[in-house]
Amino acid sequence: MSYPTQEQPNEGVPQQPYGAPAPQQPYGAPQQPYGAPQQPYGAPQQPYGAPQQAYGVPGQPYGAPQGFVPPPGPQSNGFATAGLVLGILPLPLFGIIFGILGLKNAPKYGGVGKTRSIVGIVLAIIWIPILVLFSIGVNSGVKQVVTCNQTETQVEKLGNQLQADTSDPAAYQKDLQAIVDELNSSAGKVSDSKSASDMRKAAADFKEVLDDSKAGTQPSADLISRLTTDGNAVDTDCA
Repeated sequence: MSYPTQEQPNEGVPQQPYGAPAPQQPYGAPQQPYGAPQQPYGAPQQPYGAPQQAYGVPGQPYGAPQGFVPPPGPQSNGFATAGLVLGILPLPLFGIIFGILGLKNAPKYGGVGKTRSIVGIVLAIIWIPILVLFSIGVNSGVKQVVTCNQTETQVEKLGNQLQADTSDPAAYQKDLQAIVDELNSSAGKVSDSKSASDMRKAAADFKEVLDDSKAGTQPSADLISRLTTDGNAVDTDCA
């Protein structure tokens, strides 16, 4: 009696001979990097022929939502910076102009430069009275020096002429009157009150000499002393 034989599952498939070496990876074939992540089971595959990302192109920022565009960096308000610098320097007109331009342009830069513009305008306004006072002082000083130099030159010239005309009473009196007029005129031009006072005192002394000459009387005993003292005071003021 014969029994049916059980069909072997791999019947017809060539078996690996016992002891034969296992099939090797072809030489030169790329190896899977050690530790490289495996494709998750069921993950969608890259469609055949789909464009690949260009090498070196930055990817989407980590954690950024899809379609996220990074905001632009802070921009500079050049007018505001210029207004601040010119406001610090003694250039108030330009400081105010550029400060106002900086304020007008601040909304375009998200408010950048608004504070700098305001500070520049304030500093420029502070400079205005300081520069005005400084200008007045400089003008007064220059006017004082010029007037004093002109007075000294003219009085010295008239004094020399006065000595030359001592023998001619009319010319002598004319020279004295010219000195008096010159000193009184200069006293009205100088800005320093002390200089003006000293010039008027010297003019009064020469006027007294003129009056004595016209009257034919001798000058008072202290007149020469007063002429010397008041004349030296004028020289000191104009030095």
